[in-house]
Amino acid sequence: MKIIDKDCVYVQKKDLLFLYKMTFFVPSSIFIKIFKNSFKIDDNTKNDFIKIDEPEQIEFIKKIDWVIDYNEIKDKSLEEVLNLCQNVALERNELASRFDFVSEEECEYIDNQCEILDYKIYSLREILWFKQGHVHINLPQGIEYPESYKKNQNGVKKLIKSLFKKNNN
Repeated sequence: MKIIDKDCVYVQKKDLLFLYKMTFFVPSSIFIKIFKNSFKIDDNTKNDFIKIDEPEQIEFIKKIDWVIDYNEIKDKSLEEVLNLCQNVALERNELASRFDFVSEEECEYIDNQCEILDYKIYSLREILWFKQGHVHINLPQGIEYPESYKKNQNGVKKLIKSLFKKNNN
């Protein structure tokens, strides 16, 4: 997920790792920024954000359409996010259905595109869970959480309190 702010872009570590894995052309300044401070990613840090603040880097990240834009999705309903996910899955399946009928070179392209679309589906699933309060993501300072997340967090807190409430009878 990326968050486009006034003069910077925040990108989750897992998205930067996928970008690196897929070996897209990436400005070297982004990799220098990421790896100069020993880029550590595991289950505890995969959702952490890296701040990108150089104009060339910002423009590069903004153009990557498979990285979910938080500002475009934060106010969407769960049903709208599910519909988005279904549309990506349909696109992926339609692309994969052509696999047997193309050249070897085109197969490689289709395989890469399917992997990108699989990743986008995975990202949308994570956002659904985030909006439902099942996954916690620390947003950068100054970035508002979606309303659905706030409501679900309050519901989870009430449930936990009710489970451990002392019986005063």
